[in-house]
Amino acid sequence: MKKNKFHFEWFNNWEEILDASFIERWDETYKSSINRDVFQEPQLNLAWIKTYLPIRTIKPIFCIAKYGDVFFFWPLIKWHQNYKNAFLKKIIPVGYSDFDYHDPLTNCESENLYSEFIEELIAEISKNYQFDKIELNGLKTKFNHKNLILEKEFCPYLNFSSINTEDELFLKLSTKLRGDIKRQIKKIEDNGKLELIALSNIEDININLNTFLDLHSKKWPNSYKAPKFHINLIENGLKCKRLHFSILKCGKEIISWHLGFIDNTTLYYYMPIINDKWKNYSPGKIHLFFLNKFAIENKLLIFDHLRGEENYKNGWTNEKKKLYILEIYSQNILSKIKISINKLKNRLY
Repeated sequence: MKKNKFHFEWFNNWEEILDASFIERWDETYKSSINRDVFQEPQLNLAWIKTYLPIRTIKPIFCIAKYGDVFFFWPLIKWHQNYKNAFLKKIIPVGYSDFDYHDPLTNCESENLYSEFIEELIAEISKNYQFDKIELNGLKTKFNHKNLILEKEFCPYLNFSSINTEDELFLKLSTKLRGDIKRQIKKIEDNGKLELIALSNIEDININLNTFLDLHSKKWPNSYKAPKFHINLIENGLKCKRLHFSILKCGKEIISWHLGFIDNTTLYYYMPIINDKWKNYSPGKIHLFFLNKFAIENKLLIFDHLRGEENYKNGWTNEKKKLYILEIYSQNILSKIKISINKLKNRLY
C-alpha cells in the first residue's frame, strides 16, 4: 500500500469547528492562501453552516493536509439527504449550490503536487467515511484526475488591468451599449437625481432587505432560498467586512439593488434585482455601470460576474474562467441502487 505524501488532519465535530480558536486558524489560513476568493472566507462559510445546520442532516469532515511547507484546507460536509433524494449520503463543499467557487485553500503552486493531494484525499475519504457520492463542484483549478470534468457554466469577468478611468471603461464597451447607458441615464435623471449608495450597517440594509428578497423570489419563483440564509450572509459579510450591498436611487425611490462582495482586489456580482416599475429604464444595466465605476475608482482589478453567461452580462466582460467538478461514486451495491433511484427521480420531476 502506497504511503501518503501528505499528513492529513480531520475535524468531525461542530463544536470544535465553531470554536473561536479554530475560526481564527481558518482565517489565518485564508489570508495566507494564494488562491483565495470570497467564497472561501470563513465568516461567509459560517453563515452557510448556521443556515443549514438546523434544517439539514450535515456533518463536518474538514480537512487540513500538509507536506513540508505546502498546505491544503478544505471544509467538506457529509450530507445525509432525505427520502426525496433516495437517502443519498453525499460529500460536498461548504456553500455547495449557494456559492460559486469551492477550491480548497492552499499555497500550492505545483499542478503535480495538487493532483497528488486530490488522489490522497479521495483515498483517505474512501477509507474513513461512508458515502454514496462525492460531488466537489465549482473548482477553478484544473488538476489531473480521471473523474474531473468541465462544468457547463463558465464565469465571465472584466479585467481592469488596462482600464483606469470611466472614459477607458466606456471605450471597452460596444457602441450600442455606450449609447444605451447614456440614453437611459438621461431618461432616469429627468425624473430625479441618480445616485449609487453603498449601505454599510445592518439597520439600513434591513430596511431594504424584505423588498429586495420579495422581488428576487418573484423573479425566480422556483429558486430555493433557505430560511434566513441571506440574513446570515449579510450579517457575517458585514462582520468580516467583505459585504458590498448597494442601492441605486432616482430621487427618493430605489430603482435597483445589489448584494455583492469585495475581497482583495475583486468585486463579486452576486445577487442583483431591479424595481419592475423602472424596468423600461434598464436600472440593472445602469447599476452595473455604476458598480464598474466604483471598482475603477477603488483600484479593484477584477469585476467577477460569477456563474453563467446570461445575456445581461454581454458587453461587460473580457475574459472568463472555466469551472470543473470532481465526481466520485461508491461501488457499493446499495449505493449504486440509491444513485439510480435518485437519477430516475430527477428525470421524472
